[in-house]
Amino acid sequence: MNSILKFLGCGAAFYPVLGNTSAYFIKNNNLYLLDCGELVFHQLYERGMLTRYDRIYSIITHLHADHVGSLGSLISYTYFVLGKKVRVIHPEESVRQLLDLTGIDRNAYYFEQCTRYESDGIVFEAVPVRHAEDMNCYGYIIEDGGRRIYYSGDSYEIPEYVINGFLERRIEKIYQDTTNKVSSHRSHFPLSELKELIPEELRAQVFCMHFGCDFSAEIEQLGFNNAEKYLAQINNYLRTASYRKNYQKYLNGPSKGKNIDLDFAYLQELSTLDMHLRNLVTKMCIDIEHDLKVLLLENLENDSGEDGYDIVDNFLSNNPYIVGKIEAASASPFTGNLINKYFTIQRVYNPQKGKSENKITAFDCPAWVLMELLSFGDFIRFYEYYYGLKGGMPVDISMINLVKSLRNGCAHNNCIIADLNPGSSIAPAAIYRIIKTMPDINKNQRQKKLSCRAVLEFVSMLCVYNMVVSEKVKKHRINELKQLFDVRIREKKEFFQKNQLITSTFGFVYKVIKNLFG
Repeated sequence: MNSILKFLGCGAAFYPVLGNTSAYFIKNNNLYLLDCGELVFHQLYERGMLTRYDRIYSIITHLHADHVGSLGSLISYTYFVLGKKVRVIHPEESVRQLLDLTGIDRNAYYFEQCTRYESDGIVFEAVPVRHAEDMNCYGYIIEDGGRRIYYSGDSYEIPEYVINGFLERRIEKIYQDTTNKVSSHRSHFPLSELKELIPEELRAQVFCMHFGCDFSAEIEQLGFNNAEKYLAQINNYLRTASYRKNYQKYLNGPSKGKNIDLDFAYLQELSTLDMHLRNLVTKMCIDIEHDLKVLLLENLENDSGEDGYDIVDNFLSNNPYIVGKIEAASASPFTGNLINKYFTIQRVYNPQKGKSENKITAFDCPAWVLMELLSFGDFIRFYEYYYGLKGGMPVDISMINLVKSLRNGCAHNNCIIADLNPGSSIAPAAIYRIIKTMPDINKNQRQKKLSCRAVLEFVSMLCVYNMVVSEKVKKHRINELKQLFDVRIREKKEFFQKNQLITSTFGFVYKVIKNLFG
């Protein structure tokens, strides 16, 4: 075990811009994961971590959603797709009862109910802590090769024998839930008390985490370490360095070729912002896909000349490659039953490949079933096909294709704000018409900013989101978006105040958000 944990997120439940607090380490090609909140499965999947390691262990501190919210998804994906079982470790049966209520089969994972667990020479010792009145919560002392660290989980205390062990150097590092707020209703450990408890010479060995807002400057000023520094995304130097494209270079003089007013901390912040944007964009694109499907189905139901079957027959006849995709998916545990209900599947020997394959010989499939089987890209093709025949396309296809491009970039973990320079794209007329109505954005701003591919795709997504997504979902998601721009970006504005490209781009996007969503 590396004595410094890596983090997938370090935010509190109500501060999603930093992700759910969850740490991990690797030993003997096995992944040891501390907590699994709502965003954690997506983080693991996005980074390809679930297929990389032999075994996965999930050590749970307590049952609040920001600590176990995606544990069921982790278990199901690992079991059904990867063919292996997560080992869940917790002192109480309650985590198993929670998984029961969410429909997770007990045979799909291993469960270790214990206060002490050993694997790969690592010992996990559960430490009862105080956090919530209605729930037992635990921290963990983790020992490997004689080195011991303490991970608090959510807690408004540090147990006496933990702090004594740390002061006597029997515990090397403390990872502590920390808040900058002092309240009569205690649930997290105040930074002001941590300052009084930990001597200055030992503060670098204390890693603050589970932030309800960004107060990293105050943490570091007091000499404590900041878990945000150890976010997995930030640890990749080459990836972080790619954001240098947003900084101009000296053209002559002794600094020729070097970037102007650039500190690596600025690149780290851009990388962190990009990670939060990708997480949010992914969710917003899923919302768009869902509501576009709902809208198309409503139009089908109101179309007296369409039964929902003929359109599928004609579409698949014109797109045989999609039939091939459905054939391939017919063996999937997730879609196989549905496909076999509406498609006749036969095993046919392929002499070129030297093996038998599933082949569709006939089908009687309605549109509402087909849309469950299509990828977002193939759904867009069906969307274009339907409205090309019927007319009345609710959202211009050029805008939707830009949303698809952005979603694909996020799905492949691409850096979406690594290059904000203009001149790489030409915006379709449908986007111009919308942005032109915004009184605080002039023609020059419109032309310049929308010629940047990253900005164009993001703005297109915002416009489509406003057009199709339900008000209930929209309200929640836009609050997340505004929090990112109003809180996180503003808190670190001094990082970018000398960079006109970055500040003007963020300002332009923020104007679009305000004009669209208020």
